Amino acid sequence: YKAQIQRKIQGKVIKTLCGDGNPELVFDIALMPTGMLQGQPKLVKSSNIGACDDAVERAILQSEPLPLPDDPSLKSQFRNLRLQFRPNE
Repeated sequence: YKAQIQRKIQGKVIKTLCGDGNPELVFDIALMPTGMLQGQPKLVKSSNIGACDDAVERAILQSEPLPLPDDPSLKSQFRNLRLQFRPNE
């Protein structure tokens, strides 16, 4: 499910804002059992390209609700996620 979440977000990133290289950034997100965000995404590692960081954060917000497993016992594993992005891959 983590890969599904990342794919959904990655599909909404405006890649032109991330330049020509291969920037990498990391966000921590907290999710409710509904797949909606709990609070704002937190940038943990910047790509050093402000527009790219903002583009990924916007994509996270636009991707709600995020896909989660139906099994309640698995949902708790997705409460807090650290997601790594390489928008140009």
